[in-house]
Amino acid sequence: MNANAPRNSAQPGMRQLLLGLLAVAVALSVVGWLTQPESPPPPIEGIEVTLTDVNFREEVLDHHGFVLVDFWFEACPPCRRMKPVVAHLSVNYRDRVKVGKMDVDEHAQVPTQFGLSAFPVLLLFRDGEVVARWDGYAGLTQMSDWLDEQIDANSPNSTAWSTRPSHREWAVAGTD
Repeated sequence: MNANAPRNSAQPGMRQLLLGLLAVAVALSVVGWLTQPESPPPPIEGIEVTLTDVNFREEVLDHHGFVLVDFWFEACPPCRRMKPVVAHLSVNYRDRVKVGKMDVDEHAQVPTQFGLSAFPVLLLFRDGEVVARWDGYAGLTQMSDWLDEQIDANSPNSTAWSTRPSHREWAVAGTD
């Protein structure tokens, strides 16, 4: 056998292996592309209220209606990705939801009172009561869908809201 002659018997097996690996790599890339989080929307000037430990009661707890609060800090990459999402929500929902942002590095008292330790966290309040929570990053479409669902479920005319116990009943329910 000639030393320079190609090894035909090994090439078909190697070619099949390489094609199989290539197919797996392409499949994993497609799955990764389809399941990755939605990219942030373009930055806009939002109409969020800047919240502090001092004004939180007035702006959120004493507010009649819905308030969405974004708890964030600058050194947090997912928090920075959420900035334009929250800005868009503040504009898109301005007639239905007040939107506020609280920098937890500068104002730690309120987040501590709510037991928050990982960020970003968005809390949805209705008439001063927490009715929903979102942890981590989400794109504008996913957040809008979630917010619509929460508003519908927690509106006074909703069946879910009318059958839901108040926070005072929750505390009493555990003592039975």
